Amino acid sequence: MNQASNVKKRVEWVDFAKAVAIAAVIFGHCLPLGVFSRSFIYSFHIPMFFILSGYTMRFAENLPDALRRIGKDIKHLIVPYLILSVANAILLLLTRYFVNHQSAAELLSFMKKYLYSTFLGNGNGIHRLDYTTPGVLWFLIALFWARSIVHLVGAVTSLKGKNQEHKYVFSYVILFGIGFLGMYMGSHQICPPAFLDTALVAVLFLAVGMLAHQYSQKLSAIKLPLFVVCFLLWVYTLLHGKNIDFIFRQYPYYGMIALVAVGATYVICVICGFFCKTKYIKKPVLFIGQNTLIILGIHYLEMGNISTKILWNHGVWWQAALLRVLIDVIAGMIVAYLWQRIKRSRNENITSNK
Repeated sequence: MNQASNVKKRVEWVDFAKAVAIAAVIFGHCLPLGVFSRSFIYSFHIPMFFILSGYTMRFAENLPDALRRIGKDIKHLIVPYLILSVANAILLLLTRYFVNHQSAAELLSFMKKYLYSTFLGNGNGIHRLDYTTPGVLWFLIALFWARSIVHLVGAVTSLKGKNQEHKYVFSYVILFGIGFLGMYMGSHQICPPAFLDTALVAVLFLAVGMLAHQYSQKLSAIKLPLFVVCFLLWVYTLLHGKNIDFIFRQYPYYGMIALVAVGATYVICVICGFFCKTKYIKKPVLFIGQNTLIILGIHYLEMGNISTKILWNHGVWWQAALLRVLIDVIAGMIVAYLWQRIKRSRNENITSNK
């Protein structure tokens, strides 16, 4: 899904696509059920994030290497998840106490549900609006489990022999099998805690991203016909109102909807590769793509705020959605810029003290 051979261009392309994906995530959370725009966005936005994550992954060479990578993922995924969960809990408790004037018993009951959703939630009660999901942060949990599975599969298959080609084939067979197992579980409402079933589905998309990187030159050779086929397949499913949905565990066409999500991702990524060459929008979009975790955190924290609920509940939904994307992205860019300044200043002080 990347036509570039040099690392710099590949990274820029991935960041550009991530910027599109995070905007789609925010926009999608404002859309009512049943509208075409929701089916359009949900057909690619989460699979696209997983595929892009897989694009930058490599198989672990051995078990110590897999454990090292899992440790890095804990730092970059689980730690932010816990920090954001604590920050959101504080905001919600303050709102419920000072604005809603809830009693201590009500606050305690809320915190019990909140802790359950944070550590054991699976989103299966979202139809009833229960506290069974940690909100948009479910993505971080699912991504962590999925990446951990890929790391461990790579470590295990590396023990099977030195034939690299056979190792890769065996690894991908396992990963795709795990992905379809996750879709089977979700389709039958077998939803274990901590979004483990969605993590299994995410493994499939991580594997697709890894394959796309491995065969990027061959994909580039057939870019135009592949683009047309993927686009037509995508349009066909959209016209029939079918799309993948991780939270509701919707995997139409016996899981073959995953192929459509991959095709939609390819179409959007090719378009991103084209716009990535334009100098006027390239720099800010790349900055957004490099800081999607911060923007996701801003989006998560503002979703439970009373003032934002008032803001999004008036006017036309698509206007509110665009406004929400704009505010969350700008706020995220400001926080990311300030964070970079703080890190740069700290590094300069460390260097000067040596």
